[in-house]
Amino acid sequence: MLALILDLRSNPGGSEDAAGDVAGQFLPPGSVFIYQEDRNGDRREQVIRQDLDRFDLGNMPMVVLVNEETRAEAEAVAGVLQEAGRAVLVGVDTFGAGSTYDFVELDDGSAIYMPVRRWFTPSGRPLGDGVQPDVLVPFQNETEGFGRESQFNRAYEYLDSLLPPFR
Repeated sequence: MLALILDLRSNPGGSEDAAGDVAGQFLPPGSVFIYQEDRNGDRREQVIRQDLDRFDLGNMPMVVLVNEETRAEAEAVAGVLQEAGRAVLVGVDTFGAGSTYDFVELDDGSAIYMPVRRWFTPSGRPLGDGVQPDVLVPFQNETEGFGRESQFNRAYEYLDSLLPPFR
């Protein structure tokens, strides 16, 4: 493999631990994946764990595809890889769902599901604002190219331009 396209388009997120493990395939162990801050300003960092089964990808060129339906943990992976200079993001702005939600019980016994912690990249960029791609490419069907659509084709062309012609 000479380059990688990680497609996080329309990915609603999932487990924070799983997202950290995905990012851990590309970032060094011990580095901060994201941090969370509650309304009191208390900060909790999620750190990339040591993974003995980690792929050895070196500095392989990588593009992450994102769109308006890339949410939560998927946004965190995309934003952190972008911030670390590990990947170029192609697509459109993500949703902006960078929060941890929990049920908060009210005095009358009812409950409300609400955000209790906001997520930030290691440099402090709020993921709740969404992640902006490096290369803005609206989705359009295309008759040419490997992906038959604009975002994948632009990602492929970008990576292809980085590789030696004799490969």
